[in-house]
Amino acid sequence: MRLPEETSQEELLGLIAQLNESPQISGILCQMPVPKHISEQAVIDAIDPRKDVDAFHPVNVGKIMVGNFDFVPCTPAGVMELLDEYQIDPRGKECVVVGRSNIVGKPMAMLLLHRHGTVTICHSRTQDLAEVCRRADILVAAVGKAGVMGTRSGNIDPAIMEFIAKKENLDIEGVMNVLNKKSGLLGLSGGLSSDFRDLNEAAEGGNEDAANAIDVLCYSIAKFVGGYVAAMNGVDAIVFTAGIGENAIPVREKVVSYLGYLGVTLDKDANGHRGEEIVISTPDSKVKVAVIPTNEELAICRETVALV
Repeated sequence: MRLPEETSQEELLGLIAQLNESPQISGILCQMPVPKHISEQAVIDAIDPRKDVDAFHPVNVGKIMVGNFDFVPCTPAGVMELLDEYQIDPRGKECVVVGRSNIVGKPMAMLLLHRHGTVTICHSRTQDLAEVCRRADILVAAVGKAGVMGTRSGNIDPAIMEFIAKKENLDIEGVMNVLNKKSGLLGLSGGLSSDFRDLNEAAEGGNEDAANAIDVLCYSIAKFVGGYVAAMNGVDAIVFTAGIGENAIPVREKVVSYLGYLGVTLDKDANGHRGEEIVISTPDSKVKVAVIPTNEELAICRETVALV
């Protein structure tokens, strides 16, 4: 079921209650993230644990912890299937999981632990992450953050490292901390946020730093598109996807505005839609531009089925 973005929390919870009671429904999965006016935890708590196929409900999280579970989040389950397919036994191996989210990192660590792996969980505060990863027999990258260039600098002139070190009186660790954790959208917005949703709200409210950060993001996307167009000697189609691509109407319009040299023309009415599969270029556009929602769970399931 696809609901409009303006669906209230009360309406969503009401629908979940109906699905909980329906004998014809055996599984419920709510695609995250939900709009900002809805509490993700309230949604998770509302789903009947017996139908919680994502295994996000606290009851199912606890079952995963003790090893007596009915459901497992799809990404950790897919990783375990891959290990089995390639006959990689975690028993006795040093397993490093980078990320501690309730959705991937923590359940991934528990599944490896239940298979007798020696598990280390790393996160943003881990000291010398690279060294911990190097010693791993099994390394699972389960970390991510909404938004392109969230806190990282992207491509830079190497000379900037010396400049930062001298200007801020930093050692190499301090410089890398600035480049990896205080740059990107966070730095461009004056430390406001690395989350595009926060920046968009601030920009709409007149925050100049937030608006500038979004402009740089759009320019960077267009620049990457241009690089790939040159490398591939042209393109037939350009696709926007994931959180920003599916929902950020102004970003899509701004990015497309840079692509006039490709003969791309935007259908503004079509571009006004969020979170649905749609072509947003005009019929006479020389390159087709589309929005295609991400469905990572479906992709993971298909890959897993193909393997087993």
